[in-house]
Amino acid sequence: MSAKSLVAAMAVSLWLPACADPEAAARLEIRRQNALATIEALRETYCALSPATRRRLRAAGEIDPEFDTCVPATATEKAE
Repeated sequence: MSAKSLVAAMAVSLWLPACADPEAAARLEIRRQNALATIEALRETYCALSPATRRRLRAAGEIDPEFDTCVPATATEKAE
C-alpha cells in the first residue's frame, strides 16, 4: 500500500466519529497534516540521495513507484 493510500485510509476510518465532534475533527486534521508533512519530508530526503543510490533502492524493490517521483533540478528549472 502506498503512503498516500495509507493516509487516505486512516483519514476515512477516523473521519466518521469526528464529524459530530469539532474537537475530534480538529485533532484529525492535525494528524492528517502531520502525516502528509512526514511523507513529503521522506520524499525530499529520498530525492536528495544520489541517482545511483536511488537506482539501487528501486532495483531492490525497496521504493514504492508512486513515491519515486524525483525530478532532477535541471529539468525542474527548464519547466519553469
